[in-house]
Amino acid sequence: MITRGHLIGEIVDGLTSISQQVSTRCQLGLTDLNRYLEDFFKDYLNEALSLSLVNLNDERSNEPGLDLGDEVSSVAFQVTSTRTAQKVNKTLKTTSKRKKQFDEINVLVIGKKQASYRLDQSLAQSLGFTEENIWDVDDLCKKTISLPLDRLQALYELVRRNLARVRIELEIPDEDGNYSTSIDSYIEKIPAPQMSDFKKYHAYQKQCAEEFEHTAKEVKEHFRKFSRELAQLPRITREFYAFLLERREKDDKKTPSGSGFYENLWFNYNKLKRVCRFPDLDDEVVLLGEHGFVDIEEPMEYNESPFVRIFVPIKVDGFIYELVEYIEAKGIGFKKPIVSLDFSAF
Repeated sequence: MITRGHLIGEIVDGLTSISQQVSTRCQLGLTDLNRYLEDFFKDYLNEALSLSLVNLNDERSNEPGLDLGDEVSSVAFQVTSTRTAQKVNKTLKTTSKRKKQFDEINVLVIGKKQASYRLDQSLAQSLGFTEENIWDVDDLCKKTISLPLDRLQALYELVRRNLARVRIELEIPDEDGNYSTSIDSYIEKIPAPQMSDFKKYHAYQKQCAEEFEHTAKEVKEHFRKFSRELAQLPRITREFYAFLLERREKDDKKTPSGSGFYENLWFNYNKLKRVCRFPDLDDEVVLLGEHGFVDIEEPMEYNESPFVRIFVPIKVDGFIYELVEYIEAKGIGFKKPIVSLDFSAF
């Protein structure tokens, strides 16, 4: 069970990391905050303070002085990375004409505010603005700590869901304009199979069955096609396929037809759901099916289990049986060839 202390800790850590990153940008003269960050704090303030703030820049680009506003509650915020009194007074000046629209104006500094401020008293008094209306991330954290558990849970989910994106948006490019995080960081690369001449595999199969009809060159081509199909699968799906091969039904009497598994291997689907607790199990089966590696055989008789039929997406008689037999006889393990696409032991 997630405790109240854990929720608060994660929220505070997330907000602090954003604050520190913004401070680093400010030290480099990068004081602009993008729309995504404004919207993140809009959602945070709405949940924490029970407001209905909207981004005022939707009304027109760069709304003078104000970024977020709730006309029903008559509360508005300027969200800024600049903590100076000059910035605050500029905000007061540009928002003074909207004092009839909002009773309460706040400045939220994403970072750490100054210890004290010399405010333009005439502007401040006309807006009912004091230093208490200048908040920073520490103030936001303090206002969060006393919230009820359901609101803390909602804020925790908000921070957890958005933190990575916010931090990416705040990254500073290098001198060539490249960012440390790009979409490439989140895309799994297509692996390059590590092939061999397959002479060991060919010799083993000839030793097991003199009638083995394929040459070493043909075997290599079979594995080239097989590895190409495997490479199209996500790594986690290849791991799932390797698991199916390794933990398949090995007793002919427990397969649907009782005919062994020369052309097909089998896995009792009801047993699969109990021995594999992977949350996306059904999606993995579907994906493997779409790529020609498995399908589901419904039971022929009442009170029987469905089965996962395991095969390969290349048309070579006996290939899957010979492959499994070789891997187990040589003690290679299924992950090396199936997941890593390393056929160097073949």
